Amino acid sequence: MPWDSYPTISEVKGEEIVLEKPGKKEIVETIESLGEDEYLVLDCKILSDEATPSGFMKKGPELKIRVVDKVAMFHFREELKRFDIERPKRGYKWTNPSNRTSVFVSIPSIIDGARLFAQYQNDIKVGGHLRKSWMKVPSRRKKKIYRVAIDPIPDRGGKNWYNFQAECQCGEHFYYKHSSTKYVNPEIYVCPHIVAGYHAAMGQFPKIEDNDPVPALFPVPSDGLIRFDKNLGKTFVKENYRRRINKAERALLECEYQGLRKNGLIFNPVDWTEKLRQ
Repeated sequence: MPWDSYPTISEVKGEEIVLEKPGKKEIVETIESLGEDEYLVLDCKILSDEATPSGFMKKGPELKIRVVDKVAMFHFREELKRFDIERPKRGYKWTNPSNRTSVFVSIPSIIDGARLFAQYQNDIKVGGHLRKSWMKVPSRRKKKIYRVAIDPIPDRGGKNWYNFQAECQCGEHFYYKHSSTKYVNPEIYVCPHIVAGYHAAMGQFPKIEDNDPVPALFPVPSDGLIRFDKNLGKTFVKENYRRRINKAERALLECEYQGLRKNGLIFNPVDWTEKLRQ
């Protein structure tokens, strides 16, 4: 379900659970354990007084992935465990050492991209040649088709993953990307359409003109993180009124989940698409 489609507080029916001034671990564990007929109200600030939602996503700290000559999925399994619940990030990023271009990935993009692929994998069109690929990816409400370009896709050995570059015509990067005051070099924002397109390319791209296989680059959400994300749709913040958490708060809480559990982002060989369709 698209994040903006989750219910408002007036539409929730069930048992209300209220946490007053909770700690981060308590928030994560309560969200994680919500029952089907329960919803959570947080009587506290999730972001600091200094951080606005757009400011946090543009200029907040990120987990910096070290660049090594190692296949991404094996390297990332260890690197993504460095998320820390006490020092939450807006997502993770790496920087290409040859041109200093950075690639930023948020956990919501990983989840929404995996969910988008699970829902519409048969509708994603993939083309390309050599290590260049272009896709047509439906929007999450399937009202639009977005064009995604990836150049280059990592080679079949997967050790040059840090050369990855991608572009999508959706406007989501305008909300998340850094302003030029933080980084001189450009930053590529990986939106859910890019993630979904990459998952599709792993299956379709090698069948086009005998292109080389596409190695795994983006993790998928674990069963626990999928449940956690669904429960975020039943989590609200108490201010002058009760409001649903915003995009930045969602990213922050999912980073805290990864910081506590260490296993929310996985390279899972088991078919995970059915769980994301539910």
